[in-house]
Amino acid sequence: MIGKRYGRLIVIADAPRSPKREIVYRCRCDCGKELEVPGCRIRAGHSKSCGCLSREITAIQFTTHGQTKGNVRTPEYQAWVSMLSRVRAKHGEVYRAYGARGITVCERWKFFEHFFSDMGAMPNAKLTLDRINNDGNYEPANCRWATRGQQMHNRRPRTRSGHVGVYWVGHSSKWMAKIVHDCRPYYLGCYSDVAAAISAYETALAKIASGVILEDRCRRQ
Repeated sequence: MIGKRYGRLIVIADAPRSPKREIVYRCRCDCGKELEVPGCRIRAGHSKSCGCLSREITAIQFTTHGQTKGNVRTPEYQAWVSMLSRVRAKHGEVYRAYGARGITVCERWKFFEHFFSDMGAMPNAKLTLDRINNDGNYEPANCRWATRGQQMHNRRPRTRSGHVGVYWVGHSSKWMAKIVHDCRPYYLGCYSDVAAAISAYETALAKIASGVILEDRCRRQ
């Protein structure tokens, strides 16, 4: 292996075996630093530099490119950071609905400048980043800037009714319609007919999409 290049590393000499009796090599990184690396890590591609490559990639990924002013991030930069968090932060509240389902971010969008180049500036601050196909990944062909109403309508059905916001209430044997807007639940009534409950939800959704402020919240019946 001596004289061979692996990423930024060039193997320059044998080194004493590790305490685990692993074969170790002395390597020189392109940045000039020398280090000892187990041969198995080099061959597997796990070690490609002294660590400088990883630091550079991280710096590029999280460079704000003028997208922060003081401690305030622009909407586009915040959307990008939130997108990465959804698929990476295993302890986050929303990871189960994204990363745990296999939703990923395409390689290109792991760099903010590419994300911004593809998506462009957010037309207005009320829009959010939305995946057109909820089972698809974050990538140029599957994302758009959408209103909250569009995004809510695009959510995956998770209820017995097969429709977002319409739930079966066993104790009353009725369908309850509920919508959440700006983190506030609005109960839209209970109905014997599922179609009526869906209609109530769609009406409320249309009001939100058109900018109409919902009136007093209904109490659950």
